[in-house]
Amino acid sequence: MLRDISAHLPGLLRRRAAGRSVLGLGVVTGGWVDPDSGTVVENSALGWRDVPVRRLLQSATRLPIHLEGHARALAQAELLFGAARGGDLVHLFVGNAVDAAIAAGGTLLRGRRNAAGGIAHLPVPGSGADCPCGGTGCLQATVSDRAFAERAADTGIIAQPVIRQLLAAAQRGDPRALELCRERLRLIAPAVALLLDMISPEVLVLTEAVSLSLPELLPYLHEQIAARTRQAPEQLVRPSSFGPEVLAVAAGTPVLAAVHRDPLALRTAGTAR
Repeated sequence: MLRDISAHLPGLLRRRAAGRSVLGLGVVTGGWVDPDSGTVVENSALGWRDVPVRRLLQSATRLPIHLEGHARALAQAELLFGAARGGDLVHLFVGNAVDAAIAAGGTLLRGRRNAAGGIAHLPVPGSGADCPCGGTGCLQATVSDRAFAERAADTGIIAQPVIRQLLAAAQRGDPRALELCRERLRLIAPAVALLLDMISPEVLVLTEAVSLSLPELLPYLHEQIAARTRQAPEQLVRPSSFGPEVLAVAAGTPVLAAVHRDPLALRTAGTAR
């Protein structure tokens, strides 16, 4: 996959940059990401372990490569431009990967080897979903986009296991699709409640396809969270500030964050090849 991306990037950059300088290339993915070494340490959804993303892409583009995990990149975006500028924040990302990010006073908690926020293997009571870790009932294996798209396809709600098809069916009012979407929020709610109780943030941002595409289900999510915590989810829990373009925002944020940290230090290695 990365070798294919590397092969296409130089041509894409030449076409899109149109002679302008490019500050850098932002790369985001789920799982355990170490931005310091430029490595995806583990992404079970992709089957990646110790993949040197920065080295592979830098050799193809000769640009600074800013690698980050989805959850931390979007937490940084919220701190810079969104719901919690400079404040205390928990960000929960639920896609094909499930990760969390924590910020205090506008600073992200990274932990040893940037491993903070790994919640993919939190147990989900009652779930028997098989997980690549060898266990069953892990949060990511239970609530990921892939898991719910496959469930929807297996039960005939949609033709192909694609999460966008499930969301479109729910938006059309298909009762089975809507119930499956509510079930996903119901399964996510205990993890949200746990993070609220553990961290007690000013805001918890949830980046997740159902809550972004079907905002009318947010009261149901708040109700499910409220049943599991003394916090006030209707005041604290909100969807991403960046709507349907959230993944594009995630990819651009590590580059913009580098500019904000030290504008004079950020240099291109030359124009894109």
